[in-house]
Amino acid sequence: MQCCDFALFRLILITALCATGVASGNTAQAADLWTPDPMLKLTEDAVPGNPPGEVEPIELVAPRNGVASGAVVVVAGDRLERVQAAASALRHEEGGATIPPQRIEVRYATRSQSVDQDYSPDGDPGDAFNHLLDRHVPDTRIQPVWFTVNVPADATAGTYRGTARVQPGGTVPIKLTVTEWESPDPIDFTPHVGLLHSPDTIARHYGVDKWSRQHFALLRPSLELLAHVGNNTLYLPMVNKTHFGNNETIVRWVPHGDGHRPDFTALDHYLRLYDHYAGEPSVFCLYMWENAWRDDRAPETLEVTGFDPQGGGKASIELPYYGEEGSEDYWRPLIEGIKQRIEAIGWDTDVLMIGVVGDGMPNEQTRAFFDEVAPDVKWASFTHARGHASPQGGVAEREGLKFGYRVLPYAPRMDRPRDDRYLANWRQDFLQATSMRSFNSNEPVRFRYLPYGSIAGGTRGHNYRGFDRIGMDFWSVDGGALIGNYHRWHNLYRGNHRAFTAPGPRGAMGSVLIEKLREGLQETEAQIAIERVMLDDELRDELDSELRERIESLLRERSEMVNDAWDSPENAPETPWREQTEKLFDLASKVEQTAGSASP
Repeated sequence: MQCCDFALFRLILITALCATGVASGNTAQAADLWTPDPMLKLTEDAVPGNPPGEVEPIELVAPRNGVASGAVVVVAGDRLERVQAAASALRHEEGGATIPPQRIEVRYATRSQSVDQDYSPDGDPGDAFNHLLDRHVPDTRIQPVWFTVNVPADATAGTYRGTARVQPGGTVPIKLTVTEWESPDPIDFTPHVGLLHSPDTIARHYGVDKWSRQHFALLRPSLELLAHVGNNTLYLPMVNKTHFGNNETIVRWVPHGDGHRPDFTALDHYLRLYDHYAGEPSVFCLYMWENAWRDDRAPETLEVTGFDPQGGGKASIELPYYGEEGSEDYWRPLIEGIKQRIEAIGWDTDVLMIGVVGDGMPNEQTRAFFDEVAPDVKWASFTHARGHASPQGGVAEREGLKFGYRVLPYAPRMDRPRDDRYLANWRQDFLQATSMRSFNSNEPVRFRYLPYGSIAGGTRGHNYRGFDRIGMDFWSVDGGALIGNYHRWHNLYRGNHRAFTAPGPRGAMGSVLIEKLREGLQETEAQIAIERVMLDDELRDELDSELRERIESLLRERSEMVNDAWDSPENAPETPWREQTEKLFDLASKVEQTAGSASP
């Protein structure tokens, strides 16, 4: 940074801090700064009691149109009263190009599971400093501060330098390496991402009426986080008391003649909001069947939410179960109305599915009913798939039902042979994901390598294109998570996360884990860009032998590094992950420039 630029930045920052009383409140408070490896799980025990005097730079590597995050930790002798941080512009070493401060998000990590409206901790702290707020919460003598750079798609490749200033503490150099390779937007990532989102949890946590204006405002942060990682699945219950723990439906039923008709007002608002932030999903599942209703256990009626606009308010009502007398008058208009709405916002109606089928199957009456009212709508399933026929042409069939999406509980085989360096499962035409059985981790490195691991291998011959059924915001309300309240089957499977966000003052707050997941998706996408060429005979021949050898060598090294880090996350900071990331992005750029971008 040039002297005049730094002087101006310093003047602006100090003026802002004085205006808020931060500078005067912290001048007497001594603190040291320590730069951790971003792969390290930050706990109080992981922070050195006496950090070294010289502060290491925050070193970041990112593709164009990508992100990268790094942290600095403020370490004080006593409880920190106030911490304030800001970043300067990042300037290209060769001059000209600049990434402005507005593209650098500064957030403060907290261990608190929730915070109240005044940013005060509420509840027992967790083990790691993983949740990210835009203000410091006085808590301990340790405060990690995270800097996330959002690199523009048209950024000039090369090395950028700038400065982070932290009060108390001082300054920390920032070094950002931007590669030539350009990451796709998250909605276009190849790995399938399925995070479970709970509007009901958010309404109940904040005590607002479901689908009210206040509720929709509180949903926005969750949708933004889903967009940040390119989430691909959307589950919306169409009946009450599913395993998602919902006691209201987003489609409400209003009096009509001698019965009721569906009112889509809340659904219309939600779908517009979802589309604005997260875009079109790969799977929009109408959650209207439970595994508990398999075979001869189907109920005679189904509970939904009724609404009387003439002042009667909301109340639960019963509609006939699928195939019972009069049922078509209710459920056909529901499905047809939803199809019309997703067409209106530009989604492909093929994303619409009915679910969720487990190991048990709907009875013949149920199957015949949906064959009649929704013959072109496939089903979604969460199952062990024992005895299932292999999918053909992108569809799996079982007992007359056609499945467009299947999630299996089996965890991917992370201990695959070391010479099996290609991911390759992204080429499967059938959309199948893993629930990452027992993925209950708060290790940043495991979230970073989650996309890689979820498509790197399967067990028992199952090949995955990504992951699903990891909870994002099923926070504890009324003594526990809503999920599984009414039905145990389809619960998050054996130790998976219910939530890896936490409630903040205005909705879900982000986390270090989300940032690592996004970075891992970028890296996996770069490897897939390479594999599109290397696994195509004609395109591979356009690469010279030296480039092919470099690719083979890097992918072998990456396979070993990811597997070792997955098994021993505590050793991940000792691996050459940063150098490998930069090489991976550079090779992806060279491959695309040489062979051109191959279509999936």
